[in-house]
Order: sequence, then C-alpha cells, then structure tokens
Amino acid sequence: MMKKNRCMCLMFIAAFCFLAAGNLSAQTTQELNFNVIQNGNLRSGMELWYSIRPNDTGLVTVETSGNTDTYLEIYDAMGNLFDEDDDSGDGSNAKIKFFAEAGGAYLAKLRGFGNESGPFRIWAVLDVLPVPTELFFGNTVSGFLNQEDELWYSVYSAQEGFVTVMTSGNTDTYLEAHKSSYKTIEEDDDSREDQNATIELWAEGEKT
Repeated sequence: MMKKNRCMCLMFIAAFCFLAAGNLSAQTTQELNFNVIQNGNLRSGMELWYSIRPNDTGLVTVETSGNTDTYLEIYDAMGNLFDEDDDSGDGSNAKIKFFAEAGGAYLAKLRGFGNESGPFRIWAVLDVLPVPTELFFGNTVSGFLNQEDELWYSVYSAQEGFVTVMTSGNTDTYLEAHKSSYKTIEEDDDSREDQNATIELWAEGEKT
C-alpha cells in the first residue's frame, strides 16, 4: 500500500438477479461487501466468484493479500470482461480499481495464477468521487494536501496536442491520469525535482 500523500488527476490535468447470460449464469457467487475482509483457500484450477453492488458512484478497488499468487477479473452485469490483473497488489497479489455506478452490478472472478493454490484474503473498497475542479491551460492552482487526501481535476482540450501535468512544492506528490471511464492510463511519482510528479499525455481535440 502506498503511504505517501497523493495528488490524483481525473482524465487529463494541466499544470497546470445479478448474474448475466452465458457461462456466468451457472456460477455461484458470494457477496463482497465493502470494507469487509473475507478469508478463503484456493485449490489448483479453482475459480471463486464475488458479486459487488455499490450504492454510490465511485471507484471500487478489489484486492487480495497473502502468499498465494492470485489473478482477478472484473465483469459487468452483461458478463463482459472489462479488466483483469495479476500482480498489481503487494507481492504476487492482484489488485484492480474500476469505475462503478450506483446501483450497478459487477462480478469479480478470483483464481490462482497458473496452478497456484493456497490461502488468501480478499476485500473491496468504494471511494466516492468528489466533483472535480476544472483547470485551465496556463493557470496554476495552489492547494493543500492532508495525509491520504485525493484531489481530482478535469481539463477540457479543444484541440489535439500534448497536455503536461505537474506539481511543484515541498510535498511528495503522486499523479494519476484517467480516461473519461476513470480507467488509469498513466501515473507518476518523482519525475520532477523535490519529489514532485509530472505526466505528459496526448489529448484529442474537444474531449475532457
């Protein structure tokens, strides 16, 4: 887990019955309640399914811990796979963060990587999204970060070109850039001096 103060960016920032059709309908799922750790044991070739039902719109993080090499897949209510991960968590654990709508229905499939088996822990966290602050090209915005704060910003690009996002100051910052679907597309920690972050992205015209 990252314990640094974090500054997150939304999209582009300038310095600036639940089971769906198909094979999923035959699966037995367990409810994965937010902020509740569940323990389990994976056998070789085993697949465990969890249902996720957020009451609020936000970013859902599903994560495992332990010594078992885990693999996660996330499906929407129609049974479409839209994200998967192997080792983004601690060690060889899986971790996925995805945008979820209030009242939506999602499935998480957990298995061991390859023939891996063993005990594990799994949990989900929902971070409700604040309204992002709009930034304008050429303007510098000052702010203050408390520990574990996440500040979100949006920028509208009227034309194609590179958008550079950066921080300055004495705070060790961390930047993430997201698509409009909130899927992370770029992140940076200390590319600038004094533990500041910077990201450069290609922006399409007339898009946020």
